[in-house]
Amino acid sequence: MAQPWSTDADMQQIMSSLPSYPDNVFSWDDLRARGEARIIMWLVRGWYRTEAWARSLDPAQTPLEPARLDATQLNEASSLATLAAICENVKAAADDVYGAMAADFWKRAEREVAAIVDAGVNYDWSNDGTIGTEDTGPARPRRLVRI
Repeated sequence: MAQPWSTDADMQQIMSSLPSYPDNVFSWDDLRARGEARIIMWLVRGWYRTEAWARSLDPAQTPLEPARLDATQLNEASSLATLAAICENVKAAADDVYGAMAADFWKRAEREVAAIVDAGVNYDWSNDGTIGTEDTGPARPRRLVRI
């Protein structure tokens, strides 16, 4: 597994009462991978396809590579998505509570990813190992909603 975008300590800053590991589970790596996979899906749908076409790349031929993303930019979203996956998998007497928490964490993670897309995603388009100004996508203008 590649370097995770968030750590247990990052998650504990959001949820201080992080559930303990179930029997025979020594880390949250599988659930962290599930959360990060959902973030990648949101990024592909909401940003990558459009940005790849704008750079004359076919997103089907050149898929998003998670290692090229700026991990620090995705830390909060990754922590929230991992917490959502953890809460979905906790088997306790208060399943309803954890289910509601999971739904809330997924919603918050999706909003965080949307905010990152709006601000401009940092992605190493040149594949040179650094993210320069040419690699940072433009911020999306906010839409005015008239009532």
